[in-house]
Amino acid sequence: MSKIRNILKKSSLLKKIVFAWRSYKKTYQTNKLAKQWISHFDKNRNKILLALTPEYGNIGDQLIAFATTQFLSDYFPKKQIDELPMKLVTEKSIKYLNTSLYSTVIISGGGYFGSLWFDFEKKSRLIIDYYKNTNIVVFPQTIYYDDNSLYEQKQAIKLYSQCSSLELFIRDNSYSTFIRNVSDSMKTHIYNIPDMAMYLEFSHSEQKRTNITICLRKDKESTNSNEFIQELCKTDTLKTQNINYTDTIVPYEIYPQNRECEIMKKVQEFQESKLVIADRLHAMILCLITGTPCIALNNISKKVEGVWKLWLQDYPYIVFVNQVDEITENLIKKMLNTTQNQYNNSQYKEYWDLLASKIN
Repeated sequence: MSKIRNILKKSSLLKKIVFAWRSYKKTYQTNKLAKQWISHFDKNRNKILLALTPEYGNIGDQLIAFATTQFLSDYFPKKQIDELPMKLVTEKSIKYLNTSLYSTVIISGGGYFGSLWFDFEKKSRLIIDYYKNTNIVVFPQTIYYDDNSLYEQKQAIKLYSQCSSLELFIRDNSYSTFIRNVSDSMKTHIYNIPDMAMYLEFSHSEQKRTNITICLRKDKESTNSNEFIQELCKTDTLKTQNINYTDTIVPYEIYPQNRECEIMKKVQEFQESKLVIADRLHAMILCLITGTPCIALNNISKKVEGVWKLWLQDYPYIVFVNQVDEITENLIKKMLNTTQNQYNNSQYKEYWDLLASKIN
């Protein structure tokens, strides 16, 4: 028996050694790649650093990054923008950056502040800490902390309070208690503003709409609506329809040079849909900006509901339901007959102007 225990101990130790070596090798390769990436940044001053953009295959986050670059191009055509992808941010790699070159550091928007996607949250803290004496603007985020994350909330608030200028834009009413605590630091200014993807506009399309598209999560933010939707597709209203199952996740990396191409594939897919049923925030927003009728469901972080309540309630072609069983055949028929499905991003101009005013 003791021999077996010794073998198991050695096996466990070996696994730890292998894991540590692989982690070290991965970090070493990331730092090497980051150094090469940053070496292409020139030494000009008064630039903008756009940090934590996605390289992973989340079309929603890619949509945000694309909208952000469009926004910066429109508002700051003479400003030079250096983009630093999320993947390349480590404790060591950020030290390759010259803090004196940037008048503003922008943290790309999304839904990764808080405990739900904590690896991303840690990267945002690295950037904020390293640039705490620079003007930092956090583009529209959702902040979500679960009930067991009080310590991490305090750590985030402590870090934010050390910043000389931190402008925090929130796209919903997420985690109001945390927001109030941050506000008390007095150095952090907090604003509600639409998701950056709403800066885009693709509703004027000649595409023929032929599909009913289902776009549901399969990750830890899912509320497990899939089975009900599958049964719904067997009803009289839907069983004769062409059902298209999709996701806003693709199984490969997307870098800045091919971002627009990948986004336009998904835009076209939604432009070809006459109705979308979705629990992904950016599926709902893709419907908004493409003029596509949508029945939206919530997810774990409730960011779908939060964004809909603040910004989308006045659009008759975007409907939110609290429970999946609220999606009835009558509702589907009603949504298939909606008209005047046009989106104009200029109605949010005051918010885009406010965001631009915080960038040096």
